[in-house]
Amino acid sequence: MKCLSFFLVFAFCIVAFAAFSQSPSNDELVIKSVELRNYTLLENMRDKFSSYMDRIIIPRQAELGGYLMNAFSLNQATDHYLWIRGFTTMQSRSKFMKDFYYSDYWKQNAAECNSMLMDSYDVHLLKPLQVRGTSVDSTGGIKLGTLRKPDGITVATYYVTKGKRKELINVMATGQLDILKKAGGDVLALLICETQENDYTRQHVYQDPNLLVVLTHYRDVAAYEAAIKLQAVLTPDDVKNKMKALLESSDSQILYPLKH
Repeated sequence: MKCLSFFLVFAFCIVAFAAFSQSPSNDELVIKSVELRNYTLLENMRDKFSSYMDRIIIPRQAELGGYLMNAFSLNQATDHYLWIRGFTTMQSRSKFMKDFYYSDYWKQNAAECNSMLMDSYDVHLLKPLQVRGTSVDSTGGIKLGTLRKPDGITVATYYVTKGKRKELINVMATGQLDILKKAGGDVLALLICETQENDYTRQHVYQDPNLLVVLTHYRDVAAYEAAIKLQAVLTPDDVKNKMKALLESSDSQILYPLKH
């Protein structure tokens, strides 16, 4: 009987190990819904808030299906914390928002978390855009680990078009992304607004149909500044004129990864 019990336990362990070894790591999870969350904090609160998030909030959120893609300081300001949270689907996001924000765990920790915040309303609800050659796809998603670059800087460029986002994406797909790469940038992700309804109205989000966000990684600020100059040389004049005609505005933020 003992022999049989041992055999059953051993067999169970083998099956469990096989299942675990074939399952993807968290970094391999496919993310199809993205929140870009830019918080303004009380003065000099960034490091304290970042530590609090790492210890108290982010692990619990991951258990419920809200995954940290990365967190940054914005232009090294000590009163900003920019983090990117991902979900496997909009449906999983909907479930997560209720499971987390209505939970006793959040009720116990919300006051301390909010005491360090001045503003948490600058949140964009987005979805990844895959560009392969001239082929564009907004249904495939990106891997959770895509944005986890521990060194260097990530530049977030917000392009707002004059109702011409499709044309801007075409410009990107037919040459401008290649120019970014030739200039030394590692293009991590393109993000456009999520068109499905935000059904958790207790938290404000922007869903701007004219917005395209491009996240690009560079070795350091000097490499980024050199890339800007090289892009100006590599970009044909007709493309520059086309971009100018398409855009209402463009703005770039330098993001420094926070240590977790």
